[in-house]
Amino acid sequence: MNIIASTSKQPYTQFVEKMLNTLEQYNVKGIAVVVLADEENLSGYWNMNLYDKSRAKNEIEFDCIDEFIKTNIDRYIDHYNESECDE
Repeated sequence: MNIIASTSKQPYTQFVEKMLNTLEQYNVKGIAVVVLADEENLSGYWNMNLYDKSRAKNEIEFDCIDEFIKTNIDRYIDHYNESECDE
């Protein structure tokens, strides 16, 4: 169990706490953090070289592809069904 000390409860506190608890179940070799703020973005890395950062970038891109497909799945299914009818 991890404890996060903060002077104010932020909307992301529960997410960070859950992630820290999840990390305890793995043999963590590196961590990348990206923060999107109002006027700037922040990034931080623990124990990651250039190759590891590239792998992290790929994971985010794969997540984007998955989310895109989930958002558009009905359109893909409709397209597939229409092409089946054309045959």
